[in-house]
Amino acid sequence: MKLFPQRLPVLSQKPVISGKMYHIQSDILQEKRPYAVFLPEGYGNTSSEERSYSVIYVLDGEANFEKVISAQQILLEEACVDALPAIIIGIMNVDRERDYTPTHAPVVFKGKERFYTSGAADDFLRFLHKELFQEIDNRYRTNGKKMLVGHSFGGLFALYTLISKADVFDNYLVIDPSLWWDDEYVNRLFKTKGLSKNRSNKPQLYLATAGTNGKTIEKRNHEQAIFSFVSFLESDGIGEILKVDLRRFERENHGSIISPAIYDGLRSLCK
Repeated sequence: MKLFPQRLPVLSQKPVISGKMYHIQSDILQEKRPYAVFLPEGYGNTSSEERSYSVIYVLDGEANFEKVISAQQILLEEACVDALPAIIIGIMNVDRERDYTPTHAPVVFKGKERFYTSGAADDFLRFLHKELFQEIDNRYRTNGKKMLVGHSFGGLFALYTLISKADVFDNYLVIDPSLWWDDEYVNRLFKTKGLSKNRSNKPQLYLATAGTNGKTIEKRNHEQAIFSFVSFLESDGIGEILKVDLRRFERENHGSIISPAIYDGLRSLCK
């Protein structure tokens, strides 16, 4: 695992250009879902009309959509050989605790029940696969390559997708995932199910973790769950079915890691 003892600056010489907002009526989720779209520079030019693009799907779009746009712009401005223009889709939340969690596991905290809507990750994954992808592919010139970006609960969902239906995405950019969920359910699933060797692609996983500062039992559980997953990834044979890039940001916490990890992850995965 590569370590980053220093913070990586993510600064752009250009202002971030926000995308356009759209809505899709989901029959699977029985609700209207908002999403934002950012098209790469020159997308509408006559000279580029025959070009198709990969698509980056960003969970927690309210917080992370523009971070991904900014990081992508920086890489393109730097003429990074690994950076390619992409269509960026920000998936806005309706109920993230419901959509990003694979099991129903409410807890009582300070006398109040939390996560009582949890457990609909399979429905959300079907929405992405059967409805949103189709809308984006019909509306824009896509080339079939897809990346998923997820942090915290979004990272939990991304790793659950990797294990349960890895072919849905080619690349997974996962940042400090909430693998503590439901007594490390995703870790237990990975341990028992593993990753199938019979798949059409060899997915790539970039996994960024924050520095350890477990001053509370919740933080210690969060960190231990991630360490357990990393140990699975470092086991023999994983490299044959999954390309893995592990990064540890020692100076960052669960919140501050997002921007530097997005920048580094895109550099790693956008090839």
